[in-house]
Amino acid sequence: MKKNINYKLILLLIVPYLASEIINRLMGYGISLNSSLLLTISSVLLSLWTFSSVVLWFWVGRQFGSLTIEKIKSFILGNVIWAISLALYIWQFIFVDDINRNFFVAGISQHYVLGFVSWGSKVVNLFTNTIDGTVVVIVAYLMMFIVFTVGFITSPTFKIERKFY
Repeated sequence: MKKNINYKLILLLIVPYLASEIINRLMGYGISLNSSLLLTISSVLLSLWTFSSVVLWFWVGRQFGSLTIEKIKSFILGNVIWAISLALYIWQFIFVDDINRNFFVAGISQHYVLGFVSWGSKVVNLFTNTIDGTVVVIVAYLMMFIVFTVGFITSPTFKIERKFY
């Protein structure tokens, strides 16, 4: 039973990608079909996802903070997909030029953080009048990490283990 709970937590780590992929596809279909209904639905879903992604990711952080394995292992496990996605994003949008970009890999890395992009653009807008999409997405990734970390640290069973040698 305990392993089932751990698998469920690992499946929660892909929820940001799945929700964002659904929203993006609905928006794409709305544009290609020139359907105002699909565009409205996708816009409403994106707005809901923007607010609920913060709550979900905080809760996921709390769940990983409550695991009975070593806290550092739990923290790394909870952020492994996030870190891979961020690495893919940096690779595709900083180190690869537009012509050589792999759109599948670039799309995956952008979709994973879609729920935080609106928040990221608000933060970037506080510091500059020029909005660079790459900077916004990286800030969104950082915000996602912070929300997870706050959830992790505030979990009921989290304790900082101090070892004196």
